[in-house]
Amino acid sequence: MKILLYRIVVAALLFLIGCTPSKEVNVSRLSSPDDVNRFYVEREKQIRTFTGSGNITIETPEFSNNAGFTVTINRPDSLLIKLKGPFGISVGTLFITNGKFVFLNNVEKKIQTGGLDSIPIQSLINMPFSTNDLVNIFTGSYGYSVMDYSNARLDFNGVNYLLENNTEAERKEMTIDGANNNFLKLIHRDHYGKVITEIYARSYENVDGVNLPYWMRIIFPKQQRSLTIAYDEIKINNTVNFNLSLPRELQN
Repeated sequence: MKILLYRIVVAALLFLIGCTPSKEVNVSRLSSPDDVNRFYVEREKQIRTFTGSGNITIETPEFSNNAGFTVTINRPDSLLIKLKGPFGISVGTLFITNGKFVFLNNVEKKIQTGGLDSIPIQSLINMPFSTNDLVNIFTGSYGYSVMDYSNARLDFNGVNYLLENNTEAERKEMTIDGANNNFLKLIHRDHYGKVITEIYARSYENVDGVNLPYWMRIIFPKQQRSLTIAYDEIKINNTVNFNLSLPRELQN
């Protein structure tokens, strides 16, 4: 009888823990481009620190590769990315803080340091991104961070919001989920109508009151380059530690 009662109590506790409500995501209706901009600005303010792990796939004419990664971000200026190959072998580490960087190439056993104007992002992911772009990419905000909200037009087709900004030089078209304001895609075209960049996001989950995409893909069709990020785990607003360990060959 005591064993049965114990099992019932344990089962009840596990059920209550599993049913602990997560923070509600605040979703407001969008009626103008300014509303869209404000919504995403407020979303970014909710993310103070960010940690995640998963897989990153890089495809270029030079090579195609897949690696595991962990990322740690402390806004506004600290970022740590660690790439790992098969069997957990460390491939490279990029650490940015206070306007400076440290880049460890574990394959070639080399270390580089310097200011952000000389940061070797090409060596890490071989893509035309800035440091700020990297932060936005890994926190899931890159798609709407590159949108031009001034002189844009917002429409609603009954399912999704469509935000367009057309100029003589370029055209940007952004699609937003009408149910939860989640960014879905952005297509950037030149004045000839040819696609410059495609950005996609999906598999959103509520992480501590913020809807975050667990899958993102950025494509540069003309250059035949793409970057895909698939998260296994994301946490925000926890205390973060930046542990940067040097290979033995570089410790002296």
